Amino acid sequence: MLEANFARDLATLHESVIVPLRHSTVIDDPVRRDAFIKEVFYNYEELRELNGALLHDLVTRQQEYKGGCVPGIGDILLKHFLNFKPFELYCAHMAMSVFFIDREIKVNKILEEFLDTQADDLRRHTIKHYLYSPSQRLTRYPLTLETIIETTDVNDPDYVRLKECNELSKCMASKANALANQLKRRVEIWEIHQCLEEEKGGYYNDLLCLTDSDRRLYHQGIVKRADNEQSHIRLLLFDHVLLMLKLKKGLPTGECQVWKKPIPLKMLFVEESRDFPLRGSSESLASLNSLGLRKRSSKTNGESLTSLTLHYMGRNGGVYRVTCAQPSEQEQWITEIENAKNLLQAKAHKHNLLTIRSKDDECFPLVATPDTRGCAHGKVQCSISFDDKKGQQKIIVGTTTGVYFKAIGHKNVRRVLACEDTTQLGIIGFHENRILLVLANKQLTAYPLETLDSPFNMKPPERLVQVIDRNIHFFKIGNCYGKDILIYKTRKSNGSRLTALKPQRLVELTKHSLTAALSSRKNSYFKDYKEFSISADVKDIVFAEHRLIVCFDHGYRVIDINNVKNPSDGLMPSEADLQSYGLRDLGSLRLLRVYNFRGKRLLCFNRFAMYIGAVDEVSRLHHHFVNVSHSLLWEWEGTPEDILFQEPYIIGVSQQFLEIWNIYTRELMDILVGDQLRVTNYGDASGLDPSIHLCMNYPEKPELQNIFSLRCH
Repeated sequence: MLEANFARDLATLHESVIVPLRHSTVIDDPVRRDAFIKEVFYNYEELRELNGALLHDLVTRQQEYKGGCVPGIGDILLKHFLNFKPFELYCAHMAMSVFFIDREIKVNKILEEFLDTQADDLRRHTIKHYLYSPSQRLTRYPLTLETIIETTDVNDPDYVRLKECNELSKCMASKANALANQLKRRVEIWEIHQCLEEEKGGYYNDLLCLTDSDRRLYHQGIVKRADNEQSHIRLLLFDHVLLMLKLKKGLPTGECQVWKKPIPLKMLFVEESRDFPLRGSSESLASLNSLGLRKRSSKTNGESLTSLTLHYMGRNGGVYRVTCAQPSEQEQWITEIENAKNLLQAKAHKHNLLTIRSKDDECFPLVATPDTRGCAHGKVQCSISFDDKKGQQKIIVGTTTGVYFKAIGHKNVRRVLACEDTTQLGIIGFHENRILLVLANKQLTAYPLETLDSPFNMKPPERLVQVIDRNIHFFKIGNCYGKDILIYKTRKSNGSRLTALKPQRLVELTKHSLTAALSSRKNSYFKDYKEFSISADVKDIVFAEHRLIVCFDHGYRVIDINNVKNPSDGLMPSEADLQSYGLRDLGSLRLLRVYNFRGKRLLCFNRFAMYIGAVDEVSRLHHHFVNVSHSLLWEWEGTPEDILFQEPYIIGVSQQFLEIWNIYTRELMDILVGDQLRVTNYGDASGLDPSIHLCMNYPEKPELQNIFSLRCH
């Protein structure tokens, strides 16, 4: 009788809902209509087939005994239960079915009217009654079987089969329940996605990527604002962010809006947790304030047991205090957040995101102290690595007191140049003809690297140096039209002067002629190539195939090195474009770097990064105007002073942390916290040292500086 009722429910669902719906225009688009039927009713056809086969065998067995007592059905049940996997899958998917039909009814009143017209055929039941029917049937099997087992003699051959069927039915129900719980979390995420759909034109959904298949919701709950107990906040802890939603007044339960900007887990610290940075730390308050962390607030004993103080590190951050209902809730939130952060860190390590190698962490003390044996080498400002003739890897370090050579893994440091305020180092050339370029006190000089590095060199540096130019702000080494080029910037009254030099047949120079050339007062090592002016204060130069991308604060120009008289203005977003992304207060906006990437320009500002469609600037010179596409990638969590690119990652370097973003997924992959972080080298044209060099001070021992390399995978 129970199987017959279930079969009738499935038949009613098929004949009164699914078939009419499939042949109607309730959902106009036929592709979307078929997808809706598949999502809501899932694998119901398999259930009809399984139920029909079971019911047929049960009826056949009953007819064999012509209304008499049936001796057993255990063999029939066992045969069919072994094929009931589709029931588990349907029951697990049921929460998704209900979500999809509720969502469609909310936006499609025609569907609601259609279901009302089918009410008589549905025997006055709602559509959800029929959606839940298979799940209820699966959970009733153990109850029904236990009743039959109680009335069956233990010596009856069917007793063992019935017991086995009962275990199978319990196992099916348990598996279905476990799968359903997983999908319920998925449905909760979809509901949150739907709730945020109207916020800023879906901006938060684009940012949070809640529809990703691997997105996880670890924990959620309702708390109160500490400064307004009438305001309730829904906290949702995902695998990548903490989302804070304010419940809307006067609206149905579940309706909410974003209270504060979502906090990436990498940027989140809980004041009450054991790993909060201010707990017993010796860092300065000013340094911590720049991290977005504040001094620990004083609380009463009662407050400390229930309050939760969330610190959002970085430029976009703040401190948000909420109150939990019970001390146990506070402890659970602390534990869940710590676990989520640990899982995120483990994921980064699993994917081998970064390789970090210390070049030196003790040989370059900033100031003289007893721990540094009275040594002080000044602030590290630049560095570069190279391999000497014997294959030993060495590092050259420029500081405020000079230029130093050091073998990696050894403690001996040798000062080779006593120049103050060394801001940039570079190497050009190959083999024994490599040239070390040093920018110190705005004077650019060149030295023979091998000669300078040799322990047998008896000549003082002043006999090896060749002065290239003075009043130089920075230089770049790159390749254009297959030629190595040194280009440097000097200031002029109305902008910048850029001078490009070409090295003279480096590989053909012998050691003797190279030293003689550098000892000459004449600049015989480089020859003039191009010189041109830009009516702006140039901040960076990027080599892009046959062109130079010259960046300044509020734009960039693209220059063909063989046609420097006709530069073209680079494509830039308008203020209206930026405001369409919700960006305001653009007065302090500065363009730091521009990169070419897969047919687009990657514009890296001090507040955000974005794509802009790369239109050939030649067409713009001839007034062929086109619509230019643009897309905001992300807003920086900090205020980067430099931005580096190692595909597929973009790295924003602020003084207190590095933020590493994936250019494909637009996801914040990692945060590396430090103190006085600065870039000391970003690759070179020769490819001798393609890694990124950075330097940081130790918070516990600020007199020590750690020079390390960073390479993304």
